[in-house]
Amino acid sequence: MEEAVVAGLAAFAFIAFVIGVPRFIAIKSGSPQIDDNFGRIFLPKATALFFIVMCLGAVAFGIFGMIADPKTFWAGFALVAMFGYGIWCTVQATKEGGSVAWSSSGVEGPCRMYPIPFLANRKHVPWERIKSFREAGQGLIIMESNDGVKLVWSNYFVGADFLKDLIRRKCPHVEFT
Repeated sequence: MEEAVVAGLAAFAFIAFVIGVPRFIAIKSGSPQIDDNFGRIFLPKATALFFIVMCLGAVAFGIFGMIADPKTFWAGFALVAMFGYGIWCTVQATKEGGSVAWSSSGVEGPCRMYPIPFLANRKHVPWERIKSFREAGQGLIIMESNDGVKLVWSNYFVGADFLKDLIRRKCPHVEFT
């Protein structure tokens, strides 16, 4: 029983570390030059580096699983594929296409949390067409327009709280959940 409690506490500490460190980095990174008329929020490089290092550890573990025993080859391959894609998504989020920008005409940003290669991953939503704004699990923010266009970004982005408040001020008709 005592070993199970220790293992549970270790798992809880690890999960708190993985969720807490990126949010702490985003908060401590400060706000970029933003105002009500123009701005851009983005994933801090330090947060991206943290995610990439975590994913590289999982990829290394998967490669070890592929090499160690023929019975664990496919499980190791699945880890390599899944966390390799996680690295690719994180790199894409740090590029300009992964940021969320706004101007007097509306908000523009990624329409998928996990970008698909060779597809248009950015959309523009005018201020008056914004219908809803919700925070999903793990810091995911989803904004939807009247015609079904969704913009997706993370609470880990520097300036995410400012954009949320800006949407509240500019679009009082928007339902927040």
